[in-house]
Amino acid sequence: MYVDGAVYHNNPIQVADLERKLLWPTDGINIPDFVLSIGTAYNPHSRKKLIEKSSIVNIGIFGHAKTLASIAMDHIRSSLDSEKTWSDYMLQLGLPKEYKTRYQRINPLILEDPPALDDVNRMKGLQSTVRKQMTNDPAIINAAHRLLATSFYFEKTSPIIALPNGTLLCTGEL
Repeated sequence: MYVDGAVYHNNPIQVADLERKLLWPTDGINIPDFVLSIGTAYNPHSRKKLIEKSSIVNIGIFGHAKTLASIAMDHIRSSLDSEKTWSDYMLQLGLPKEYKTRYQRINPLILEDPPALDDVNRMKGLQSTVRKQMTNDPAIINAAHRLLATSFYFEKTSPIIALPNGTLLCTGEL
């Protein structure tokens, strides 16, 4: 059976962070240069009630079908859940203030409920709304600058020299 990853991880930030730690393990602090989480739009004032996930276990094909139908129909809950996942993740990290700017979430805020997953007629309107909102958005510009800056690496080519005026001289290549 194949299941969309969003069934369990609408915002897979914790999965991505775990994978990052597995790929680049360290003994000490392991803070990345930049983490960008991109959402698919949300309405924080949704009229639909945020329903807590059921703790009842459904067994068999009917239970599975009921679970999938509930997931597909509750797109609002999942989009709000994605914002909560990001907030919880940031709290869990417990970062000092100077490192918090390395983590950024961009999730367009919309003033109406997101369309249902199969409502293709509303997709053009949603695209237009998001494009208008995100054009020249400082968060997008900041993310672009950070992504560009983290593309460069400095490789030291000689030892660091302490100069008489108290500064350090470091030579290398980008």
